[in-house]
Amino acid sequence: MDPIHTYNLNAEEVDIPRDARTFCVSFTGYDKNKGKDDLVYIAVNTYWEDVTITLPNLQGHGAWHLSVNTYGDENGRYCYPDGQDPRIDSTFILRPRTVAVFTGKDH
Repeated sequence: MDPIHTYNLNAEEVDIPRDARTFCVSFTGYDKNKGKDDLVYIAVNTYWEDVTITLPNLQGHGAWHLSVNTYGDENGRYCYPDGQDPRIDSTFILRPRTVAVFTGKDH
């Protein structure tokens, strides 16, 4: 992945329409201490309805995990520490007016 990249709802679509209400940004960078890339994907939904987003395919190099969801979950949690962060396989329903942060992790 590029060090910084923007996406539409579908991570395969890199052009964001002028009237978009939802967009995503990925950040990657090599962490010398860990000896691997850090992968972060941020999704922002300013729309008042649910939106389904498709995360970038990590092509067998790990999986996405939900770290932050400003909508919260059924248990009132907004942040998920390592080991408790749900794995997200490819799509995610982004609730109205929310931000979600995903991290790419090895299997």
